[in-house]
Amino acid sequence: MALTIGVFSLIFILTLVALVLFCLRLLVLIERWLALLGKDIKDLSTNLSDSVEKIQDYIEKTVTSTMEKQRYELENSFRGFLTSMKTTQKQVIKETKTACKSALIKSVGKADPKKKEDLTKIKGVGKKIQRKLNLLGIYTFKQVSKMTERDKKRVDQLIGFFPGRVKRERWMQQAKALKK
Repeated sequence: MALTIGVFSLIFILTLVALVLFCLRLLVLIERWLALLGKDIKDLSTNLSDSVEKIQDYIEKTVTSTMEKQRYELENSFRGFLTSMKTTQKQVIKETKTACKSALIKSVGKADPKKKEDLTKIKGVGKKIQRKLNLLGIYTFKQVSKMTERDKKRVDQLIGFFPGRVKRERWMQQAKALKK
């Protein structure tokens, strides 16, 4: 809608400019006709010049007013667009994280939070990362040991700490040894 209003405003402005040019051309033609007829050109020219100046002032005020309105409308439209984009982006991120978390739990299995194990025994898992793993639904060594390559990437994305850490520090192998 804002684009359509902008186009119409541009057409309006161009039409006004064409009108001014037409009036100036008309003034020149009238001066030539008066010269041919031998009338007093100075008085008529002054009157016509005053009229043209008045028309130019009117056009300038109208164009300025129209442009101010268009700028205001475009700014408001753009603000609304940005707000909706931020909301949509947050919603997509939230839905993606939820889907990623569901796929992770489906892959490694569900565990009872009451029977959680001390995942900090795995090298590279501190209390903060353990809390994040618990928020993802990972509570046991058995779940960690079942992680696939895809699950490692999911955990990296969802935890947000040191990408590649799960694989690099071999959490699965450590968890297999600890679950026995």
